[in-house]
Amino acid sequence: MDNKGFEFLLSYNGSIGDVSFNITGNIAGYRNKVVSLPDEVVNSYAGNGYDQTILGRPLNSLFGYVADGLFQTQEEVDSHVNQTGKGFGRIRYKNVDDSNDEINDRDRTWLGVTDPKFIYGLNCSLSYKNWDFSMFWNSICGGRVNNTTKQFTDFVSAFSGENYGTRTLEAWTPQNTSSTIPMLSANDFNNEMRFSSYYVESSSYLKLRNVEVGYSLNKSICDKLYMQNTHFFI
Repeated sequence: MDNKGFEFLLSYNGSIGDVSFNITGNIAGYRNKVVSLPDEVVNSYAGNGYDQTILGRPLNSLFGYVADGLFQTQEEVDSHVNQTGKGFGRIRYKNVDDSNDEINDRDRTWLGVTDPKFIYGLNCSLSYKNWDFSMFWNSICGGRVNNTTKQFTDFVSAFSGENYGTRTLEAWTPQNTSSTIPMLSANDFNNEMRFSSYYVESSSYLKLRNVEVGYSLNKSICDKLYMQNTHFFI
């Protein structure tokens, strides 16, 4: 594999009157690419083993079918290529390989990479006399994730006898055609458990990890209490 990346950090300390502060930001990112594999193990990695292999792509690439919405009308069902199990409220899979008129193994394609493009964070702290304040933010940008939890929350055919997720209450029905969750079915004739873009979601987020406000007692008070320092914080 070829791996290339960078890390960058910038910190600034300053003060304005009795207020002192620190701001520290960091950002990092990397790219990787599989450049060589023995022929006998290529098929152990993502790809179809024919014309699409992991070679030349990131190691953590996602490969599967493209979920192209749900069938809404009989006309949509009839006009779509041969797809075993297709019907109202079922996931419609995209015919990526247009050399034939059916959905098969060759219709899988690249659905993204789980590695984020960037990871960054921001630390801020300031103090004023006995008071102090700090917060920490961090973020992931650009990655994709395989949300396998949807198999438990969106379907009833995969795990019979289980308690189902509340999202199944919003599943497609003739009266609820705007739903993106397939119609409930006791059987998975449409093979919707197969890996597809239905399960792929953005992993990007910006999160406030920590925020703290504190107050330290004066040294004279601490001395009377036989303490070196006392700090209260929320």
